[in-house]
Amino acid sequence: MSNKQKNKSVSIIFLMIMQAALDFLNIGAFLPLFGLLAKPDFISSLVWLPFDLANRPPQQLAVIFSAGIIFFTVIKTVIVWFITQTKARFAYQIAHDISLRILNEGLSMDYQTLTSTDYSAEMDRIANKPLAFANNIVIGLTSLIAEGLIGLLILVALTIFNFRLLISLLLVVTPVALIYFLNRNRIKVISNTIKIKYPQTLKYALQAMEGWMEVKTYQKENYFSAHFKTTSRDLANAFAEDHVVQVFTSRISELFASLIICVIVFWTVFTNNVYEETMIILAVYVGASFRLLPSVNRILNAIIQIKSHEYLIDELASRNPANNFGKRAEALSFVKDISLASVSFSYPDRPSLFEGVNFRINKGEKVALVGKSGGGKTSMLLLLLGIVKPTKGTIWLDDKQIQQLGTGYQSLFSHVSQSPYVLDGSLKENVAFGIEPKDIDQKKVMECLREVNLSSFTEQLPLGLETQIGERGIMLSGGQR
Repeated sequence: MSNKQKNKSVSIIFLMIMQAALDFLNIGAFLPLFGLLAKPDFISSLVWLPFDLANRPPQQLAVIFSAGIIFFTVIKTVIVWFITQTKARFAYQIAHDISLRILNEGLSMDYQTLTSTDYSAEMDRIANKPLAFANNIVIGLTSLIAEGLIGLLILVALTIFNFRLLISLLLVVTPVALIYFLNRNRIKVISNTIKIKYPQTLKYALQAMEGWMEVKTYQKENYFSAHFKTTSRDLANAFAEDHVVQVFTSRISELFASLIICVIVFWTVFTNNVYEETMIILAVYVGASFRLLPSVNRILNAIIQIKSHEYLIDELASRNPANNFGKRAEALSFVKDISLASVSFSYPDRPSLFEGVNFRINKGEKVALVGKSGGGKTSMLLLLLGIVKPTKGTIWLDDKQIQQLGTGYQSLFSHVSQSPYVLDGSLKENVAFGIEPKDIDQKKVMECLREVNLSSFTEQLPLGLETQIGERGIMLSGGQR
């Protein structure tokens, strides 16, 4: 968490304290009204009430109190809306920052790390898990703090007002907390299932759609559909269980709260107590329950959310690769040649592809690498591009080692891969690649298209360079891609 976020979190905590105080005052504001309705002379016991107001008829006081409560509730609602908005923006700004950091780490990772990365899991880590972290961990923590504060204030007030009410509410809270305690292992199982099945479901969906042509050609729809169906069903069941666990605790608390109300009523009837006092006590209990029980449920749900998603903390931890892609590369010149001196290369835990290779490519010279499949031709190109590093030996650009030249070295190259990457964008965006649409020089784009004999094809398109070519260039032929 950055210093800015830490400072922001302090202000968020302050706002949550304010929200708890407002909620507490809002509940307390109903007490004089309930007392007035149950026992009109109750007003005389309110020493803080101005004398001219205390002498008014009960009907007028009821109207005045009701109007005051409505006014205060409206003001509180506006303030709480602002606090809620601030908390939400804080939480999802954290999600944004995490997503951006992970994406930048991905752009900075080395090639060998990239090849061992689970693509669908990494996409999930960039796009989905930060939002899940914000929704379940950050917002869960803010709910835990806010509801804990209001619950504490209510319990303290009940202790002062009537200790028996405190005991009654604790009788409601205790079984609910016990249910959560008994469900801890179940919550852990749900958490692990979501952790495993979510990226698997995404993976099978991506495989089916990205390999659509092959899937259809070889009639393997059932195979990919079955794999997706299994993991998706397990994931759906896990989310369903998670929902049931959260809802069940609130229903149990409502059950016990209703039982306590009935006990208070029966106790009043069978002990011949003063009904007016009982009504005040009952009103206080109902009012406290009205706010405290939802707080207890939210606290438990927040704990469940945090516990079932705590794996995200490790999943989203920084991997700290060197992040240098944002730095402007130093301009380099290429004068004489590129040469390899005793270069050997192998991927981790694999046999060596080649050893002790020596050759020189002069500037302007055309060279073809010929060899069997898997012989290391692509790896040699990756070495020349500086994407991977030799296991042994040195690669030179003129009289400089390329390892010492930084990313500026790669700006000297153009590269067409076996499977070229195509943006889901316009034709001109793909030719310009990585340049903002407003900054693209269309004349240069057309020159490039003429060089590869695609200018006539482009001119025949109704939208020309603005033609959208679809995800992975699906609107183009293989050769055009």
